[in-house]
Amino acid sequence: TNTLTLLPVTDSQNITLNGNSTTGLNITNLNSLANGFTSITIGSTNGSGDINIAGNTTFQDPTTIQSPTGTIEVNAAITGEDDASLTLNSTTTTLNSNLTTNNQNITIGNQTNIGSDITISTDTGIGNISFNNIINGTGNLILEAGTGNIQFGGDINLGSLTVNSSTNTQIPGNITTNNGNLTFNSAVTLTGTNETTFNTGTGNISFNNSLDISNKPLTLTSDSAITFPTTANSVTGTNTLTLLPVTDSQNITLNGNSTTG
Repeated sequence: TNTLTLLPVTDSQNITLNGNSTTGLNITNLNSLANGFTSITIGSTNGSGDINIAGNTTFQDPTTIQSPTGTIEVNAAITGEDDASLTLNSTTTTLNSNLTTNNQNITIGNQTNIGSDITISTDTGIGNISFNNIINGTGNLILEAGTGNIQFGGDINLGSLTVNSSTNTQIPGNITTNNGNLTFNSAVTLTGTNETTFNTGTGNISFNNSLDISNKPLTLTSDSAITFPTTANSVTGTNTLTLLPVTDSQNITLNGNSTTG
């Protein structure tokens, strides 16, 4: 019923979770932690070493993994059960495996790198997913926030991006995919006032719920398809909306289905 903090004596020391490293602090058998802690914190508020999640890890209480001037690399799945939220705080967090909670928040501070195909899920309830800075990577990212919200913190550059569920997804910056699809199956709201571009190359752009552009110029560019919701008046805004192909010579078909352009 109290807090548990695990950290090295030296702030610059590396930390390996559920693995075995020849250097730094190894913390193993984390899955043995019983339910009941107020919070679990791994790493120092002044940490500068690298943290590697090397083996699948399950937490049952709110958990923060931190190295504010170091890095975090998630090489095995992290699962939050019961009331376990997940907060990852470092200069750069690289995700090579999935993050999952039981309707609790997932928060990633600073830059996020997507190293492979990743799913981040807070299940079907009110858990939010928050990125506090830019997202880069070649992997495909799937997000599932149930009835919670998704908040992006900067520009996004990925293989592809799919938002399967959220009450609302807030986007402040540009989105670029490496010819992968950009799919929103829940409501989208643009934030801020800077001109924004979504560019998917030969990938599709699909809005399957609603899109609120607000007072923000938006350009959607794709050489394949741009799809809006079927519900009338579900795309709103008070600024400019520009739709165009990536390739100037590409044909354009409106409200139809063409095999070219």
